[in-house]
Amino acid sequence: GAFFYGYILNIVGWDYGKAQLLSALLMASSGWFWFLALKKLHFKPAERTAFLMLFFYMEFSFAAATSLRYESLILFFQSLALLLLLKRKYFWVGIITLISIEAHPIAILNLAYLAGIVASRYAPSVSNGLTYHHKINQREIIYFLLGCAVGITYYFYLHPLSPTNLYQFLNLNSIQGVGEYYDTK
Repeated sequence: GAFFYGYILNIVGWDYGKAQLLSALLMASSGWFWFLALKKLHFKPAERTAFLMLFFYMEFSFAAATSLRYESLILFFQSLALLLLLKRKYFWVGIITLISIEAHPIAILNLAYLAGIVASRYAPSVSNGLTYHHKINQREIIYFLLGCAVGITYYFYLHPLSPTNLYQFLNLNSIQGVGEYYDTK
């Protein structure tokens, strides 16, 4: 999140008003992505417009659009990932999802949302007693995983660790548990 905001503000200038405008643009873009996603889901124009009006009317939207916190960026990425999923752009869904997780860990819920949407698409095709066989397009999964690999590469580009330090970090965190501290530098 800080990388994104910092990059944009380095171009337009570091000013509180410009940062608020950036947050407002991210929220407006999120609303537009939802509007397009609802169109893809065959909602009527009046329903899409009503959703968009309610989206911008909610206190959360207003608070996120006028603050300099990560919420508007995370919602932007999550909304974009949902729209890309509906458009079957699985590679980009993987990249955007991992970038949003880098911006804030709460975005890991995006994986749960996406998994639920994908799971709901695959109704049982063959039923044999209590066993169901699903037809899953392996190409979709491969594209998504490739996108996730690019997203992980981006994460480690922003947070470099040597292989030795990465191993120590992962190994000691699994041994010591949550709450313990180990300096990886």
